[in-house]
Amino acid sequence: MGHDDMEREAHLAGPPAVEVGPMLELAERAQLIRGGLLNYTGMLISGIVGIAIVPTMLGHLGFEAYGLWVAVLAVVVLIGEVDLGLSTIVTREVAADPAYEKNETAQLVSSAAVGYLVLAVAGALLVASLGTAIDGGLKLSDSAREVAPFVFVMGGVLSLSGRALAFSIALLYGRRRFGSANAITAVVAVVGGIGSILVLFAGGGLRAVAAWQAGVTSLIAVAALAAVLRAQPTSRRRARPSWRTLRPQVRFGISSQILTLSVNLLWVVAPTLVAAMLGTRLVASYDVGRKFPFALSALNWRSSESFFPAASRESRVGNLQRRRGLLEAVTRWNLVLALPLSVVLFLLAPNLLSVWLDSVPPHATAVLRLLAAVVVADAFGLGAVHILWAAGRMRSLLGILSATTLAGLGIALILLWQIGIVGVAIALLSTTALRSTLVLGAASREHDFPLAHLLANAARGLTMPLIAGTVVTFALRELIHPAGWIGLISVGLAGIVAYLVAGSLGPGREEEREILNSMLHVPLLAVGIVSRRLRGFLRRIGPLRSTSYLLRELARMAGSRGRPNAAVFDYEFAEKVDPWDYRHPSEQKRHLTAARMLDALRADRRLGRTLEIGCAEGMFTELLLPRCEEVLAVDISPVALERARFRCARSTNLAFAQWDLLHAPELGPFDLVVAMDVLDYFIRPSDFSRAQSRILGLLDDGGHLLVSTKNQSEVFETAWWRRWIQRGRMINESLASLDGLSLVQSDSTTSHTLSLYVRARG
Repeated sequence: MGHDDMEREAHLAGPPAVEVGPMLELAERAQLIRGGLLNYTGMLISGIVGIAIVPTMLGHLGFEAYGLWVAVLAVVVLIGEVDLGLSTIVTREVAADPAYEKNETAQLVSSAAVGYLVLAVAGALLVASLGTAIDGGLKLSDSAREVAPFVFVMGGVLSLSGRALAFSIALLYGRRRFGSANAITAVVAVVGGIGSILVLFAGGGLRAVAAWQAGVTSLIAVAALAAVLRAQPTSRRRARPSWRTLRPQVRFGISSQILTLSVNLLWVVAPTLVAAMLGTRLVASYDVGRKFPFALSALNWRSSESFFPAASRESRVGNLQRRRGLLEAVTRWNLVLALPLSVVLFLLAPNLLSVWLDSVPPHATAVLRLLAAVVVADAFGLGAVHILWAAGRMRSLLGILSATTLAGLGIALILLWQIGIVGVAIALLSTTALRSTLVLGAASREHDFPLAHLLANAARGLTMPLIAGTVVTFALRELIHPAGWIGLISVGLAGIVAYLVAGSLGPGREEEREILNSMLHVPLLAVGIVSRRLRGFLRRIGPLRSTSYLLRELARMAGSRGRPNAAVFDYEFAEKVDPWDYRHPSEQKRHLTAARMLDALRADRRLGRTLEIGCAEGMFTELLLPRCEEVLAVDISPVALERARFRCARSTNLAFAQWDLLHAPELGPFDLVVAMDVLDYFIRPSDFSRAQSRILGLLDDGGHLLVSTKNQSEVFETAWWRRWIQRGRMINESLASLDGLSLVQSDSTTSHTLSLYVRARG
């Protein structure tokens, strides 16, 4: 991989590359570390969901059926890993030319899309066909053998939709839309996981779970792909595929494919090996022990990935000292993150499994502890993998990874045959430790950085925090014997806090103290980012957009502001005078438009007895006074009424009263009722219906009603639920449909719709 490739590769992940200087400054190191913390939101949510649904899946499906499903998913993931490096190619080329200024970029994306389609169809057919070839191979019972073909077919559908998701995410990464990519991953995990639990509680079995997962993933994949492609430059959407654009990328793509497969293969393929040699019942045991460490391993990869852009740039224009600094920083930071979590997992493994599951599968505790050690061994080497990859040292890197992966597969097969599923974990630990040692050695030689010095610098100051965390966790475990989630989490957090406190007091580094002191803010920041990106993403997709609005409205109805009350509005007025900016020119123009509608109605005479509902601070009340003989201005907020009285203190035809439209005694009748921006607040259908009826009852025969409502998205006018949840112009249409009420005049501004109605006589 040449220098030009390295520069384009800098767009793959994480924050922009740091500027060149004599050394890595504190701010630069802190920026890289923050990138590592923020670059795995989607993976973190997926891991949490995957762990949370295991007890329900095991309890309802049993070990054999659950093991069959895990084996199918392992095959799907394994086949999904084989993409010939197309995802990396797409990401780096789109990153280099996000506006598609070169026709070659559009042609490459189209060619990659064709490649994805071919791989998707082939992978789906391969997975689906395995269901007819498992007789005796997985040692299934008759009932499991009966359901297996259908489950493998659903696995094929998952494989197909997974390719579509992978292509969408590759394009999003190329355009640096990391939040959207993480949102897609999170949505698939959350919707699929929650739906699976509901299916099981409703009495469904493995067939129903497989169908749900396949169907939901397919729908989200199609929606995501449609949204991503719609965002492509219009002039480039239909570029014709061209093999010529992909040919120069093949070498890099295959190299990247081998690299990622080598790193992940032993983690991914283990359930399939266990199923093939020992049957699906023991797959459940291995998968239970693997869940937590596998999630930590994925986070290690994401953390290391954020250093890639800086390493890519420094390999081209940086000096040796800065490249050494990057190697040391990524190695150390991976250890800082992995050590406390792995130690807590190792010590609390039996307690964790007994709290998590009603019945702990055999050997799961040993597998969990061994794989927790794998996470630490992995943390030593993953940073060096990314540093060498960024420097273009693919030959030596691939040699190490391929050799250790093949050796690990051989050891895993032998130990699996000899000692069972614990042997797979032992093989993964020994292979990972060897791989990390070799990769670190290659990186240290590349940077003329003695391995002993590199390890000493990376681990400096971590001994005492590690001892503190271990002692506190072990002591509390023995004293408390946690048998519930609260006790277990408390012990684990105490161990991690002891680790952090000891680290902050010891000879650590300034950027680590800064980051560790602010880590409590990271989850909130990440959730906020994902939430905003997710809402924006869903609103660009038809059915999902409508659903997102529906969920938002349901949440509003259930919230504390689902019904107007005096306390809420008093708070608004206490916080700010004129909280809705009625003095803004656009609002004053709207009020004048409403006043002109009344002028056309009254001609040269004054209107009769008038009721203004929701007078607020009296700004529109001032316009009513010269046009009406008598005005009663009411509001639910005492604070607002006090300000309105002060504003209109010299008026002689005006009275004020605190009044609640839903619950206060009836008033009236009135010749004119004004409800400016009032009905928008009755967001619950029952409240809105009652408010309409009460307003109609306030009108005298031949009386008029003036209503102003806030314009909303067109979603509210086209959604299937618009009859039950009425917003914006739908409110005005609903009033016009009431018996005895007819529309006289309507006008609109950019933000509001104004409507004047008359009640029939008699």
